[in-house]
Amino acid sequence: VWIPSDGTAAPTPAELADAVARLGGTGPAIVKDYVKSRKHEWHEACYVPELADLATVGRVVGRFVELQGESLAGGVVLRRYEEFERADGTGRAADGAEGDASGAGGAGGRGGTGGVGNAGGPNGAGGDGRAVEVRVWWLDGRPILVGPHPDTPHQRVEPDLTHVPALVRRLGCRFVTTDLASRADGSGWRVVEVGDGQVSDLPRGVDASGLLASLIAA
Repeated sequence: VWIPSDGTAAPTPAELADAVARLGGTGPAIVKDYVKSRKHEWHEACYVPELADLATVGRVVGRFVELQGESLAGGVVLRRYEEFERADGTGRAADGAEGDASGAGGAGGRGGTGGVGNAGGPNGAGGDGRAVEVRVWWLDGRPILVGPHPDTPHQRVEPDLTHVPALVRRLGCRFVTTDLASRADGSGWRVVEVGDGQVSDLPRGVDASGLLASLIAA
């Protein structure tokens, strides 16, 4: 849920209550702006343990806005917390940072409420227990390279992309990159980052010849 703003003022209590209600009113969530989170201040300015506790919601949001200062982009976003599978085989801390997790059921966008490459959370923020995550490069709605996330270059997994191509095509962009993370409950994959490739690093050891040939031919 996005509470847009042109300035650096925190949302009002009424605006926060409305946003919480739109998220269902209960359960954990994270706070970010239209582009970025403050996952490294996880308990102070990112994570809300219970949305029904409006006082805590207001405190975390207020601290987030204070720390962002002039860097606050577009207002405040509240998004549901969800756990991802960790590379060590355990449950994963929250999806946490730059953008909206619109999932294998929806495509987010960098510069919108979209995306988080390498899903954050209390463990991820400390560099501990990376998510099981992949990066996909798309051209004209086709996946032309599927590889590991640069943060976990030796991790080799095959994501279920069944529902993603149609969503990528809806973005109306010829060249798109997506990061997907595996949900801890085994229910599938979530798109956690969507971008235009400007910051989509290639992981070490990946053969990029097919990707480059496709782009040159296009």
